[in-house]
Amino acid sequence: AAAPNIVPGPEIMVLADPASDPASNRYRRLMDTDAGMPSIIRPPAAEDVDRTRALMDAAFVLLDAGYPEMAAEIRGIVRTIVLATGPEDPKAPRFDGISCFMMWGAVVLNVTAYKTALDMAQALAHESGHNLLFGLCTHGPLHENDDVERYASPLRFDARPMDGIIHATYVTARMHLAVQRLIESGVLNREQLAEARKANADNAKWFASGMETVDRHARLTPLGKEVMENARRYMAAYLPAKALAL
Repeated sequence: AAAPNIVPGPEIMVLADPASDPASNRYRRLMDTDAGMPSIIRPPAAEDVDRTRALMDAAFVLLDAGYPEMAAEIRGIVRTIVLATGPEDPKAPRFDGISCFMMWGAVVLNVTAYKTALDMAQALAHESGHNLLFGLCTHGPLHENDDVERYASPLRFDARPMDGIIHATYVTARMHLAVQRLIESGVLNREQLAEARKANADNAKWFASGMETVDRHARLTPLGKEVMENARRYMAAYLPAKALAL
């Protein structure tokens, strides 16, 4: 069979030593935005880079075939993907992906975090979702909560400010949407279908958890209300009514 025609995706940058490479140091500095939970990124091993590049190609093949609108949006939002790895200390906090307002259009992906093409498709939907929210917030915030307030996050073990809760909740709905469209498109094989259904059970659970915190504690701006209600309306078909009650 002919090789798939892969539309070019974002530019791929492999992190070099931040101590000697100015571009790598800039990403290290601008992505490390949480003083309470430092993000330590290091140059990755060549074999992990090759495997991750292959996963990204496979993820875009799936998205192009099963959900081309999402594939196009990811390509439009994410201009650079920085491949890195985390700290050597196994007890240190790990990361899967990092996005930040100060580096709009770029994301850092941990080359050891993703095992399958569907994993990677979700990662691309997830990190591009953060960047989408950053873009929407150019002229104003999603909420009016104080940054010192902390709440349980659906995607992190540490308590997070409300901005982090809103972002995490929104991107779980976006991951669910991407996976659901792939399920419905018929492009997944039997093994991938089982993986996708398990992933979306988790995404739905995480969304419900995050949305409960948002409903209880967030002081949303009109923009924030519009964003979160759009996510709620989409997720309504996949969660019990009581999980989405206002």
